[in-house]
Amino acid sequence: MQLLGTIDGLQMQAVVDAPTDVDMESPETVFVDGLSIDAGYEFGESSYSFSFTEESETMQGEASAESGEMSIMASQSGFAYSGGATAPSVSFQGGGVPFPVEISMAEYSYGIDLPLAASEEPEPFSLQLLLSELTINDEIWSMIDPQGMLDHQPATVSLDLSGAVALDFDVLDPAQMPQMMMADVPGELEEVTLNDLNVSVAGAQLTGEGAFTFDNSDLETFGGMPAPEGSATFSLTGANQLIDTLVEMGLVPEQQVMGARMMMGMFARQVGEDQLESNIEINEEGHIIVNGQRIQ
Repeated sequence: MQLLGTIDGLQMQAVVDAPTDVDMESPETVFVDGLSIDAGYEFGESSYSFSFTEESETMQGEASAESGEMSIMASQSGFAYSGGATAPSVSFQGGGVPFPVEISMAEYSYGIDLPLAASEEPEPFSLQLLLSELTINDEIWSMIDPQGMLDHQPATVSLDLSGAVALDFDVLDPAQMPQMMMADVPGELEEVTLNDLNVSVAGAQLTGEGAFTFDNSDLETFGGMPAPEGSATFSLTGANQLIDTLVEMGLVPEQQVMGARMMMGMFARQVGEDQLESNIEINEEGHIIVNGQRIQ
């Protein structure tokens, strides 16, 4: 196996706070005892090449990025992990794969931030994911779409979710684990906000945004779930054209398409040519209203 690479401007940092009484031989209690970690790295332009042989099959390839970063924070109170890269790409061939594979993006990033300690007041949480302008080479497309019927434009997936939750337990405390496992829920969900949703692939695009709060004193209206209140709006473009193409390609049975279109007709209204929009509202009485029509 051969692995070669260059990384420009690599910078790393780490701050570890470990009280003198932390028992490092008991990893399950180190955070409860006060251990905290705040670390990460960033780098500039990087490139790699690799080659390895297994059972007479040789695979070789390359990877690169213009820049990237990663950070992690962990303590008894919370956990945060994020990172990403600009212009990442990877290509390889061989190893039993009958054609070269090339994958690239304009950018990718990810992030998660969670509270882990019990609190009386709601603490924020968040989740982000971005895969921007994902492209694959023609050889892969020819296997998926040999007649060139699908839209081969770059795909994008973007999700930005945030909210607040009040935990009843210290998640990392082994002594509280039995109680937490016995509880119906480990805390109270207070609010959830969909800041951004954008999925664009094969000529179709789904976007959305919305926000809901939750009444944890009402567990009856929605069958044991805290009663939500708020609204969300979604927009779907190009779905019918994509469905028609998939049916023509023989990838989706016509019977399944009929059910999908019936569902879209129930929950969405047409606002343009192959453009659907849906507004979902849940009011304080627990009524679910879709596009102005109450369905519950």
